[in-house]
Amino acid sequence: MSFIHLHVHSCYSLMQGVSSVAELCRTAVANGATHLALTDTNGFYGLINFVAAAKALRLTPLVGAYLQTASEAAVILIKTLTGYEILSDLITRRHLTADFSLKVELPVCHEHLAVLSNDPEMLQAVRSRADCWVEVVPGPVGRRAWHLSRDLGLPAVATNAVYFAQPDDYPLHRLVRAIDLNKTLSTLPPAETVSPGQWLQPEKEI
Repeated sequence: MSFIHLHVHSCYSLMQGVSSVAELCRTAVANGATHLALTDTNGFYGLINFVAAAKALRLTPLVGAYLQTASEAAVILIKTLTGYEILSDLITRRHLTADFSLKVELPVCHEHLAVLSNDPEMLQAVRSRADCWVEVVPGPVGRRAWHLSRDLGLPAVATNAVYFAQPDDYPLHRLVRAIDLNKTLSTLPPAETVSPGQWLQPEKEI
């Protein structure tokens, strides 16, 4: 298998993702995957359970997080144990500092962390400090990211920004988003949900 899901949210991305880490691992293995990343929003909450579930299924776990603020977002993947320490510190500062900015706080860490984003300002700001990749997701955003990769001279990497294991889980994603926003399903703004296609698709579908 050549495609690896590098941007994946579990139910530990509270009120966003809906699948357990065990379900994500089982689905990945059923799809023929050998590796799977877990990149929950602003935390390592599911990490211990994810590593245990992955190893039980002989799936290689890749560790990271999706660091998000009101104006910034990037997937950060760990390459070394030092990278884990750096990302842990960034996550802590994200929760404790009101004006946290990854563009400002990210240290020089080429050997330890990889940054995936389709935000040109983010990539320009941190490319001298970390290995950077332009995240390309399906749809118009992905097409713009592909052009951004060419313009910035940075490599592109495809992801599906996964929030659920199976396509049938999309209604549950909409439900938790409605609960989080105190909306009814009929008044839930489309922009507050991901697309129905953002599930853990097998390589052939991707």
